[in-house]
Amino acid sequence: MSRYGTLVGPTLDKIIAASPALILQELGNLGTVFIGVPVAVLLGLKRESIGGAHSIAREPNVALIGDMYGLDGPEGRGAMGVYICGTVFGAIFIALLTTFCAGYLPFHPFSLAMAAGVGSASMMTASVGTLSSMYPDIAQQIQAFGAAFINAAMTKVSFMSLTTPILAYAGIAIGKDLGVFKKSGWRIVVLACAVFIGTFIGSAIIAELVLRLLGQI
Repeated sequence: MSRYGTLVGPTLDKIIAASPALILQELGNLGTVFIGVPVAVLLGLKRESIGGAHSIAREPNVALIGDMYGLDGPEGRGAMGVYICGTVFGAIFIALLTTFCAGYLPFHPFSLAMAAGVGSASMMTASVGTLSSMYPDIAQQIQAFGAAFINAAMTKVSFMSLTTPILAYAGIAIGKDLGVFKKSGWRIVVLACAVFIGTFIGSAIIAELVLRLLGQI
């Protein structure tokens, strides 16, 4: 987090100018619903889709589902399934998705950098690292836009104190219903990929539109 802070400072004026885009791109979570829920239904997931497809399922999202439904029910299994997928291969998936979007879709690198902040710090790092390699001339600004969102989110959360009990409870909840989790395991993986795509591209679209309206790109 200290490293990310040093990236934000030198480009603070540009970040402030683009702050509406940083804020509004959070509405990209609607992309999760529009893509994730239909995929979950097609896969035959039922109540698991509520937890799995409501967001990209990082710590605050898992806490919300746990508070509303409990993590030992189907909604909790859906949220924890997507959370575990993000932990295991989320960074690699987001890096590949970023490469595809930057190479084949009409997104500005700044929009993709902002969208990189929707996941965990490792996802953001993988995505921003990919963009920095593709656009070395503006690498510092790309890193600053990605880091700005992560810094804002992480200052509100004690990461280790929140993550440790969540992961511990995940093991208990999934272990207790291991047979059920195995039965829907591959479907949760497919759903997780759809959720990552929906959230990332949805956020990138909104960031792109707002940055163009502000004349920042």
